[in-house]
Amino acid sequence: MRLRKFIPEIIVLVYAVLFLVTKNPSNEWDRVIVSDGKGYYAYLPALFIYHDTDFGFIDQYETDYYPASRQLYKDYRFDTGNGIVNKYFPGPALLWLPFFAAGHASAALLGYATDGYSLPYQWAIAIAAFFYFWLALLVLRKILRFYTKNENAIAWSLVATALATNLIYYTVNAGCQVHVYDFFLINAFVYSVLAACKWGKTSYFASAAFMLGMIIISRPQNGLIVFALPFICGSRESLKLFITKVFTKIRFLIPSALSLMIPLLVPVSWWYIKTGHFLVYSYGKESYDLLNPHLFPFLFSFEKGWLLYTPIAVFAALGFVFLFKKSKWQFFSLAGFLFFLVYFMSSWWVWTYTSYVSQRVMIDFYVFIALLLVFIFEWIGKSRKRLIVPFILTGFIALNLLQHFQQLIWIYPAGPVTAKVYFSNFFSFSRGTTYMIPGDEITGEQTYSTDFEKEEPLFQTTRFSFSDAAYSGRKALILDTLSKSKLIFARGMSDYKEVQPLILKIGAWYNPNSTDSTLTINVSVGNSKKKYSTTPHNLMPGLNSGQWKYAEMAVYLPYIRSVSDSLFISFKNLSKGNVQIDNLHVEFLKMRGPYHHDWILPAEDPVDTAILYRNDLEKPLVVPWGNAGTISSQQSYSGAKSSCIRLSAPYSVGFEKEFNFTKESDGYLRVCSRIMGDSLSQVLLVFDFSSKGKQVLYKTYPVILKGNSTSWNISEIFREFPVALLKADEIKIYYWYQKGQNSVYIDDIQVDMVKYKPAVIPWRKPFTGINNTETVQTVCCDFEQICQPESGYRSEVSDAFSGKYVNVINSIYPFSFSHFVPLNALRNNKGGSVFITAKVNSDHHISEAALVADFRQKGKSVSYHPDYLHGQTIKGKWNQVDFKVNIPEGITANDSVLVYFYLPKNDEEMMVDDFCVSIKKKK
Repeated sequence: MRLRKFIPEIIVLVYAVLFLVTKNPSNEWDRVIVSDGKGYYAYLPALFIYHDTDFGFIDQYETDYYPASRQLYKDYRFDTGNGIVNKYFPGPALLWLPFFAAGHASAALLGYATDGYSLPYQWAIAIAAFFYFWLALLVLRKILRFYTKNENAIAWSLVATALATNLIYYTVNAGCQVHVYDFFLINAFVYSVLAACKWGKTSYFASAAFMLGMIIISRPQNGLIVFALPFICGSRESLKLFITKVFTKIRFLIPSALSLMIPLLVPVSWWYIKTGHFLVYSYGKESYDLLNPHLFPFLFSFEKGWLLYTPIAVFAALGFVFLFKKSKWQFFSLAGFLFFLVYFMSSWWVWTYTSYVSQRVMIDFYVFIALLLVFIFEWIGKSRKRLIVPFILTGFIALNLLQHFQQLIWIYPAGPVTAKVYFSNFFSFSRGTTYMIPGDEITGEQTYSTDFEKEEPLFQTTRFSFSDAAYSGRKALILDTLSKSKLIFARGMSDYKEVQPLILKIGAWYNPNSTDSTLTINVSVGNSKKKYSTTPHNLMPGLNSGQWKYAEMAVYLPYIRSVSDSLFISFKNLSKGNVQIDNLHVEFLKMRGPYHHDWILPAEDPVDTAILYRNDLEKPLVVPWGNAGTISSQQSYSGAKSSCIRLSAPYSVGFEKEFNFTKESDGYLRVCSRIMGDSLSQVLLVFDFSSKGKQVLYKTYPVILKGNSTSWNISEIFREFPVALLKADEIKIYYWYQKGQNSVYIDDIQVDMVKYKPAVIPWRKPFTGINNTETVQTVCCDFEQICQPESGYRSEVSDAFSGKYVNVINSIYPFSFSHFVPLNALRNNKGGSVFITAKVNSDHHISEAALVADFRQKGKSVSYHPDYLHGQTIKGKWNQVDFKVNIPEGITANDSVLVYFYLPKNDEEMMVDDFCVSIKKKK
């Protein structure tokens, strides 16, 4: 009897134990503030810490507290065209406010960063989830007491609702999601309506209105709870009286209206200030399609079926038997409401709601599951059957806890769960290590495999050692723990140049001596000098020490840029023991496009879209192709025709197209063709950009002709789009014959127009420890005057960062102005540092430049420190570059540091402005 009194507290204690066992907020992969919760929470740091209602601080906290791979990255900003708003609603932020304040104070007192996302804030939101969950249970118990005096039934209903449903996960492991808070708000609304109907006090009407307002500004679709009023009020007469009081009695109407409006004014005011509109639909193209509900999968699918993964809801439906006997009004009103609720929720464009397990959107309405469970006890009464119900509920609790832990350790393979997968893993506690790839979506497949018994083409095994203990056969490859990343497979990708989407699957059997750290597969695309895409995957979490186990990686390959690109697969072992590998296979899967499955890894890929224009010159030329007079039947690579150029007719078939080169459409052009001519002929590929008929950029690239005049070669040349400043609106591309005696033939011309994704510079941590240092020397150059020592190429430009002059580096002038700074101001170099700042502006999407700090003794370089600008610049914009280098040991006050920018030979051009070097030492 005494225990029943503390049932809510006991349940909260159970949840707390589960939190301590399964959750680690200090781990970057296991923070409390994650996923959609980042959006709900962002209002608080935006207002009280960053004072930035455009939420521009996203990259700051993502860099500081979440994985560098950005797999947990969440951008909740929605551009309305009139201003930036948060996709999510501010209701949870209002509930979190006191906990946020406590977290902020704790961070300040305990020495943590007061940035809204350090550990005290993570714990504050976790505690908030438990607090509102506890309140929800207290309110739910009060609700149940309106329907029964059986405290035993109430206790079991509370326990089953809390422990036999996915409410566990969305309180314990995802406590920043909205659902536990709406569970509380809906419970509070139901209780307020019940109290208003029974006792008729104004305060209860106002409370119901306020809770409804909070529900709407937390998750607007949950405002559907108003359609449950017929059931909650209990009868037609009670409902009629409730509505009459609210809308006709001033003493009820005014307090209720004000109570409803107070929370609703929060998002409305925010939207108006940000956009000038009182109402904003912040979900963009995401919407409900009520004509196409997904009722069956929503309820019964093995993927996220609510009734399959929360079977207690099926059992609770027995409560309708009692309800039918007690009140047909309540029977039909509750059944109708729940059907309408499920119908509506299943009509969302993503019917799974990316739920972790079961259907998370139903959590908010579990008050009705609890009521139906109480009705079962009322139906059975004091018969002997009442003893069976607790055993049944215990079984549901055990099943739910089993599946909860299975989901936490990723038992199922990555991808949708099928009946076969579900039943084959029903009692499993071994982490899934495979990927589900729908067979009906595969249009082509190519597989390479090796069991390491003999050398196989493409597999690079000469740098590895082997063991005689294998999964199969006589030997297995050994990946030792001391070596760096080792290449295992390499293949040219010219035959996949235009295949999208393309999945790479890598599978093998693994036997690690230790599972204490990582075993990484790295998939890279590019060439031996430069990789433009690298995707890592850690296999170790799914492996068992001392046991052979199959595991695989699946990744969408990036857009293949060049016919010269290759794929490289390498392994890196960071565990404390060796890893044996056997029966390795690599599969290339051509998929039906363009849809990408979110459970398969996305490759690092800056390319957004690619439009390809091809011409084999066999048909009459049509726009965007022109200059048909060069078409010849004398030679061809394919078909019967090609474009012939010579001194008397130097211009080839050309490509001419209008294109809006703006700051929103950055990218590059690739021109590829088959070309035949002798090596004495000189041919240029011309890119002629113009704006309103006026040339703004003219670039030529030499075409390399190999061999004699009878061999066809492939020519491939790239050109970045011009910077937005040039405002080019048309492009002309053609081959120009400059010198030679013999004709040159060109065939199978292709122009690729490739657009990049919008560039985002990851937030970089500012210089740390500056407050504990003092500046002993600073030198700067803004290039308005000739800087000393004089070096580099100084130019007057219209778009300098400051003033009129900048320092320009390009293929002709690869070195910038250099700061040569003696260190004689440092009496003692211990703790000394070099701080470098500059403004840079590159005309390339990915800059190849490096900022160098070169420490010198007696004029000779002794310690070279480069900072590569890859990922630190946005093309065509001025960007801040910061670089700190601690002065190396052995460098004294008699030595110096040379600081400069260097650009490897290519067609990039970069401007440098406001270039400063400071020497600092500890106070």
